[in-house]
Amino acid sequence: MRVKRRQFLSFFILFFQVFPSYSSPASSLDESVFHAGDKLTIRIWRHGDLSGDFQVRPNGNLVLPLVGEVKAEGLTVTQLEKSLSEAFSKYLRNPQVMVSPRFRVTILGAVKVPGSYTVSGSERITDLIAMAGGLQDKAVIEKTQVTRGNEVLTINVSQAIQAEKTLEELGIRSGDIVLVPKSRWPSLREWSLLLSTFALGVTLFTFFTKK
Repeated sequence: MRVKRRQFLSFFILFFQVFPSYSSPASSLDESVFHAGDKLTIRIWRHGDLSGDFQVRPNGNLVLPLVGEVKAEGLTVTQLEKSLSEAFSKYLRNPQVMVSPRFRVTILGAVKVPGSYTVSGSERITDLIAMAGGLQDKAVIEKTQVTRGNEVLTINVSQAIQAEKTLEELGIRSGDIVLVPKSRWPSLREWSLLLSTFALGVTLFTFFTKK
């Protein structure tokens, strides 16, 4: 009996040595790369004087205390953390660096104040819409589009609101353009105005034709 247990245990260990375990997929923030103008928070454990909020300069670099300029453009969160750890290790012993991105997302279309806004990714889609002043009357949020280079994604914002999904969970990344389309059909208010105008016209026509 003990021999069988040992054989089973040996097989179990061998199985996981041969077949590596699969980790959960990286979040959209981990996959995103930094661009010029992006903002981020850098925290270095036990070195609050070196931590703070920074912005990627037009040349793609960060200007940091102690280490000076460090390239950030084109790097992911993980890559930048590694690069900063290497830079600070010249002056600090085993620096623990954590990078929290605050990236730019542009929202256009049927919103009241279209433009680019700085987010962290933890906001909900409703927060981004609120930053843009809210929706216009004829917004079709069920067919909201996200443009990333040549790639165009469609997001049903109604479902996202019900599920309380964050921008990160929706896969929205730095530099994305969110377009809220506008319906070509008249809104309820416009239909009401049209019907009221039509009814008034019929009333006036009836009044004058009777005379």
